[in-house]
Amino acid sequence: MRGRLVEGLPLDVGQRSSAPVLGIEHEYRVLDGDQQLDFAPLLHTLKVDGLRLDPTDPNAYRTPWGGLVTSDGREAEVAIAPVALRPGCTSELEWRTLVARDALASALPSHLRLDGYSTHLNLEVDDDDVVAAGRFFVKRFAPAMMLMLDRPTSPGLLVRPRSGRLELGGEYCQGDQLRAAATFAAAGGLACAAAVRSRDARRRLPRAVRSRVRPSNIRAGWYVDRRAFGTDLYRDGRSARLRYGAGRSWTAQAHLHETWERARPTAEPLFDDSELLLVDRVIDGTIALPLEVGTTSTGGSRGNRHANAFEDVVRPRGRPGYRVDPASIAWDAVVFDLHGERDGIVCVPRPALPEFLADLDAGRLDEQIGRFLTSSPQGRVLRASDQTGSPGLFDEMASPGAIVPPERIPGRSGFGGFGGGTPADARRNKNRRGQPRRLPKPAQLLVASVVVAAVGVGAAVAVASRDDGKTTVAIAAPSATITTAARPTTAGAVAPGVCHVGLCGTWTAIAHATIGEFAQTLHITSHDLATGVFRGDVNGSFVVEGTLSGVEMVWSYSGGGYRADFRTTLAGTGVGATFNGPFTDTNGSSGTFEATCTNA
Repeated sequence: MRGRLVEGLPLDVGQRSSAPVLGIEHEYRVLDGDQQLDFAPLLHTLKVDGLRLDPTDPNAYRTPWGGLVTSDGREAEVAIAPVALRPGCTSELEWRTLVARDALASALPSHLRLDGYSTHLNLEVDDDDVVAAGRFFVKRFAPAMMLMLDRPTSPGLLVRPRSGRLELGGEYCQGDQLRAAATFAAAGGLACAAAVRSRDARRRLPRAVRSRVRPSNIRAGWYVDRRAFGTDLYRDGRSARLRYGAGRSWTAQAHLHETWERARPTAEPLFDDSELLLVDRVIDGTIALPLEVGTTSTGGSRGNRHANAFEDVVRPRGRPGYRVDPASIAWDAVVFDLHGERDGIVCVPRPALPEFLADLDAGRLDEQIGRFLTSSPQGRVLRASDQTGSPGLFDEMASPGAIVPPERIPGRSGFGGFGGGTPADARRNKNRRGQPRRLPKPAQLLVASVVVAAVGVGAAVAVASRDDGKTTVAIAAPSATITTAARPTTAGAVAPGVCHVGLCGTWTAIAHATIGEFAQTLHITSHDLATGVFRGDVNGSFVVEGTLSGVEMVWSYSGGGYRADFRTTLAGTGVGATFNGPFTDTNGSSGTFEATCTNA
């Protein structure tokens, strides 16, 4: 249980009022000749310069160049520190992605090489507005963003409202393509965010394009296929016919022109003339779209570089009477361990991080921190992201993942079923280059729902949006704890509904079934010490119950008229813990199941 939230002792550190920030993630296939290797088992055999202090990804290395190196499925992933949107920022963004690629490449054996796989652009958007902004972006900007980002072999675009940011996932790009795509994404995303709160800004948005958009069901968001618009956008390019209004259509080129014309005023205060001109030239055809020329060369701009506080968080610091060590590093906040007369922690939100480090190194915080470490603990425990809004001193941290807000879970589609497709599906469909995602056959839908539900990761029923251009996607609030019949307990047993061990929390799970791979979010919400029984749900729809004996967890599933039992092996507790094992469901399908705890 999270318990009562107690604010940290305020720390007198200023916070910068900065422009919105943009971060970039790049994924790479790691190739041995023409054969792709699975980077996940390879990662921890490499000499990566960094610390494994990411609160939600136990595989991630936080590095001295400010970003991180990790694995995502079979691919290697690098992410750069967020960069403030300001004139010249796209050169810095590209420069940082090149530093990240070089760091990854230098850690690999010389006979292995990297092949660009995907790009994810993460734009800071107020968390209260990001879901609605994402809906606007899907309807008003998605085709243009796809043309700015993707190649002829790409499957489509992912649009995800994350905590305080809008994530746009598409094809790997670099050079001019990356700078133009980043500028366009920022302009469109911020225009959509403004439209959430302003009717005038909403009227200035480009016209909505009619499409069949599929919601994703491992993370809240939408998948926009290359054929979502009634034509193959990547085949036809600028000449593709897009529908809007009642039976009207226009070319993708006309759509490109209107989206940039409407969004450009939002971008003008944040970018310099050369950055805006680059997008102008891509829009008017002077510079080719990625699908018209493929990818750019591996070279690129290594322009102006601004200091970034994330470059300096991994360094331990010795101060008079106490020591400061990094403890948990997320993009929105960083926690440092304090060791003096007693131990404590300090939590610093990203906007205050530069000033905190400068003040710390200059000794301006020694008196405040020293006074805190000589005082008695006051029960100040950092338990949730709600406590990270300003710099504060705490006695302890409940878990490394406490500083990270919970992920949104997807709502249901308009037909009452789960939304079709998942980000995991979309990523793996990139291996089917040049082809759109296929809708499952009706028989496969039923089998898929049984297989995934039987392993406690929920139904993967794919339901496409109606082709009327008006379907919206519900983003549900986190599910409430489910109620199940209580088992008999011994005298003095702790009541169900209270978690006393480090297994309750959010688990990201994947079922590798005979009919495909499916992903879902599993919530373990309660634990009965007397019986060793854990209870939870899959997005509030499928009841799961597991009994722990040693390292073996025996699970049962019930929901949708089915029930199944299977066994998994547990490794670890808290964030980073895993369990996996084989399964066979009542419908005769089989495979393996694996889950990782991402937020205890």
